[in-house]
Amino acid sequence: MANAARTVAISCVVVLGAITAQPVSAAGEIEDSDADSLPDDWERQHFGNLRDQSHSDDPDGDGVSNLAEMQVGTNPNDPADH
Repeated sequence: MANAARTVAISCVVVLGAITAQPVSAAGEIEDSDADSLPDDWERQHFGNLRDQSHSDDPDGDGVSNLAEMQVGTNPNDPADH
């Protein structure tokens, strides 16, 4: 079975004074082709691909998931940035 593309609409999030946003298409949707709740552009920027990480992973071991790091705009590869 082929991996079906999924889109997720994400709006601006304000957490602890940080404002983060993800690019949104003209239709107001963000591409999430691997259906892991992380926008493809964000995954490519931080991990270089769509294969290695999911929303619940924590590659820098700071106790904050990729999804939470994406939502607040911190670097998921820097344990000091959380």
